[in-house]
Amino acid sequence: MSETLRHHLERYELGERYPVILAARYPRIVEHILELWGSPKLSAYFEELLIMDRPERQGFPPEVGAELMSLAFAYDHVVMPQQAEVDVWSHVHEKAQEELVQRGLDATPRDFHQSVSRGDQGAIGLFLRAGLPVDARDEQEWTPLIRSAFEGNLPMLEALLKAGAAIHAHDADGYGVLHWAALKGHEAVVEFLLQHGARVDATSKHGFTPLIQAASQGHAKLIRRLIAAGAQINATTFDGWTALHKAVANDHIDACVALLDHGADPLAAYQDGTTPVTIALQTNRPRLYELLNMAARLRQRRPEAYNYVPQSPLIKKD
Repeated sequence: MSETLRHHLERYELGERYPVILAARYPRIVEHILELWGSPKLSAYFEELLIMDRPERQGFPPEVGAELMSLAFAYDHVVMPQQAEVDVWSHVHEKAQEELVQRGLDATPRDFHQSVSRGDQGAIGLFLRAGLPVDARDEQEWTPLIRSAFEGNLPMLEALLKAGAAIHAHDADGYGVLHWAALKGHEAVVEFLLQHGARVDATSKHGFTPLIQAASQGHAKLIRRLIAAGAQINATTFDGWTALHKAVANDHIDACVALLDHGADPLAAYQDGTTPVTIALQTNRPRLYELLNMAARLRQRRPEAYNYVPQSPLIKKD
């Protein structure tokens, strides 16, 4: 029976909303959802279930409530948008808005984001019931999920994903959840995101990848984890910066070692010809220069080991 529900959801590209825990623990509810599928009565049934799950009552476990909420909003806003002539959620919206006001909050993206920053998981359901999308954006085009990744709040991030947040959302500059988690060095968040399908080589509007972000801040452990997940070691921004360029420019020796260990090219050229080797030389970083020069010589002696074709001569130190 639950496979039928999965089929219905996949028809609308909503497969990720399939309520795994609900189907396992409450098969009768899933059976009734299937009986009402395609009818406005299902929206009313979801409303009944969600009202029953209010905090002051003995409702569903949090993980089940999150799945119900995600499924209900998907059904109302995707499956039956043309048939919803009457806003079956208006009663729920009004009650949720009243409860937000009692907490000193308004049903706005600003207050939603502030609640996320405070770690107030209980407010997520209220904002969604008040009519806000789970991916409500602020002035920077951040979603609540992007904010939780930036702040390293793993429990909040998990709660938002369970409520249906888009893991591939990006901000105005094209940076997504994995970009910000990698930049800030949030190892547990990065691990969670990778396990839940975040794109390891997602690019910003200027071509920055999560690996380049991690390298710019010297997060050596994250560098190794991202590479293990398939990150392209010599990927470049649109103007030619690599992760190794960024690690060298910021004098992150451990990050440079991690990158070189996995085949980063010390002679990769930026659009003006600048390489990691030249950056180390020009910024008077002798330890880095020697390390990079040694790696470059090894690559030139054994190009087959790196699938490498020499493009420029080594710089001789005066």
